[in-house]
Amino acid sequence: MRVIVRRIVPKLAPAPGRCGRDGDLAGESRIVHPQTIIHLADLLQIATVAASLFGFAPQIVTLHRTKDSHNHSLLTWLLWSASSLMALFYALAHYLIEGCCLPLAITTSVNSALSALTLALVLKYRASLPHYHGPHQSDPRGSAARLEGSVHQRNRQAENQVPHHHAGHRQGRHADAGRPGVHPEHQGQHRDRDHAVGGAEGQPPRPRRIPEAPAP
Repeated sequence: MRVIVRRIVPKLAPAPGRCGRDGDLAGESRIVHPQTIIHLADLLQIATVAASLFGFAPQIVTLHRTKDSHNHSLLTWLLWSASSLMALFYALAHYLIEGCCLPLAITTSVNSALSALTLALVLKYRASLPHYHGPHQSDPRGSAARLEGSVHQRNRQAENQVPHHHAGHRQGRHADAGRPGVHPEHQGQHRDRDHAVGGAEGQPPRPRRIPEAPAP
């Protein structure tokens, strides 16, 4: 029975000097060294850490280009930096105690450095710009520029409408000239007061000047 199994699955035959007697097909057996499995696991760890390094590049470029970090979670980057630092300590401990995992220690060092750089950019640009809420205000600088432009436009419209209101005031004074019981010095004052409050006799209210926001 043992010979039949060896002929069907020759790779399972025992090697010479190991458990079992030497068979006719014992020389065809293969031994898998444990070091090969360990090296494969180390390569997978290094590849995983190296692949995670590419995740920092888009974040750093975006933060440097937009100079806005209010869409980034500060707590997430704090936890990610802490986990990268603990992975670095783990790799350094293995290297100093057992003398192995040097590539893993190098990659975790780079990972921790990039994580710290990203966290520093998030903290820097979070403190330098005010909060802007809403999906349509993804760029605070563009939103501030649009807001300042709209204020300038409304102020120009208000300045252009001032002569029209002055003309209406003059018409009010002339209309009060023939009103009995009104002193000539006070003619048109009640018309100006009504017009300033809410408009009188079909006249629109006087536009109020909007204070301009200081430049960022």
